Amino acid sequence: MDINFAQALGFVGYLIGITLSLQKDDAKLRFLLVCMCAVMMVHFALLGSFISAFMCILNGARTYFSGKTKSLKVMFGFITLMWILGLSQFTEYYQLITIFTSSLATYGLYRTSGIKMRLLFLTNNVGWTINNYIVGSIGGTLMESTFILMNLITIYRLSIDTKKAAMQDSKSC
Repeated sequence: MDINFAQALGFVGYLIGITLSLQKDDAKLRFLLVCMCAVMMVHFALLGSFISAFMCILNGARTYFSGKTKSLKVMFGFITLMWILGLSQFTEYYQLITIFTSSLATYGLYRTSGIKMRLLFLTNNVGWTINNYIVGSIGGTLMESTFILMNLITIYRLSIDTKKAAMQDSKSC
């Protein structure tokens, strides 16, 4: 397959990623994250990075199901699958970072929301930035680097909203 097509898909994923990073609504964020994971799964498979592709499949599925259930069994099922599939394809130590940080993001999707969830996403973004740089994913590296910045902005916006709500509550008392 043409490497330019693979890189073009990475840029499509990047554009979807920018849109999702700006979401304050968790449901919209989850939907766009599933779409981005599908695009990036194909991107990584074309680049020959199969652990990254597997993680994208699992990340997309866990994101979808996290919007349907908060079951600890489902959460641990995804984390277990990440480690089993990841370790079965493991060849380089940097790949462990992606598996570990994807596990943290899975916990975030199932057990947290708002600012806490996005802080766990930031950790995941750092892991994926390292992975994407090493595997040669231009769009993926730009995407995760941008996610770091955009998630920080969204966390700031959410914290302002929280403070405004707290001030409104204190005024109504």
